Amino acid sequence: MNKLKRIIIHAPRYILAFLLFYTATKKFVNYAAHLAHIRDIGFVPAGIADGAAIASITVEAGVALLLVLNYRKAQVLGWCILIPLMLAYSRYVYFVQNKALFVPCSCEGIHGKN
Repeated sequence: MNKLKRIIIHAPRYILAFLLFYTATKKFVNYAAHLAHIRDIGFVPAGIADGAAIASITVEAGVALLLVLNYRKAQVLGWCILIPLMLAYSRYVYFVQNKALFVPCSCEGIHGKN
């Protein structure tokens, strides 16, 4: 396989892994703000907000790791987890745009209401 073809095939998983690791790291570093965001937005029930905050960081970092491993089964597992994760994120964006009383993060610049 030539070098350009190899880059084209592997680039999406590395880009997604970087984005997942970046968001997990950002949430971990600003954990208090992340937890407050989870509690305030009302996307998950208040009783599981603490667990959801930890789970989101863990899952994002775990999927990022699976995607960059040079082990085919790990990569496939990473993709299989990433797909429902992105569907959940899409549902979250819909919730913030249509049901939340406020946009609680910097997403407003990207997903701004018209």
